[in-house]
Amino acid sequence: MTHWHQQQQEAGLKIELCENHADTEAQHLPQAEEAARAAQERLNAAQREQLVLQQQLQLAETGREHIQRNVQQLDSRRSRLLLEQDNLPQPNTEALALAQQQATDLETERIAQQQQLAQLQEQLPGADAARHSQRVAAQELERQLAQVEAKLAALKQLQQRIDNDANLKQWLA
Repeated sequence: MTHWHQQQQEAGLKIELCENHADTEAQHLPQAEEAARAAQERLNAAQREQLVLQQQLQLAETGREHIQRNVQQLDSRRSRLLLEQDNLPQPNTEALALAQQQATDLETERIAQQQQLAQLQEQLPGADAARHSQRVAAQELERQLAQVEAKLAALKQLQQRIDNDANLKQWLA
């Protein structure tokens, strides 16, 4: 009889300990859920920012390619104009002045586009670095989110086990 009485007391202590543990874990559950939500929001913000940076990088690359094509076209046009100027049968001062003006205008435009190309090329490393840092930040946030979700799942599983323990329910009844 004393054996059963002692086992009953030990079971009562275990139940009380489990209930205290369950209460403590239940108190931490909202904090864990809030941390998971906050981590998810930070991850979403970082992913949006990374997307914007990628779009800016693609836009800059497209602009650079367009300017390079324009520079090549301008160089080609300039070469043709100079060739035409050299092949003129007689010096026609008016046509020569016009061709020279066109060549000067084209050269000015080519220089401006080369400067714009140089500026865009200077911006590319910064955009690449920003994209990389955003990718690293997003990976860290994903890692933090996975940790918080794992803790949350463990807490929910513990709560479920306590709620579904038939022996505990039967003993309490």
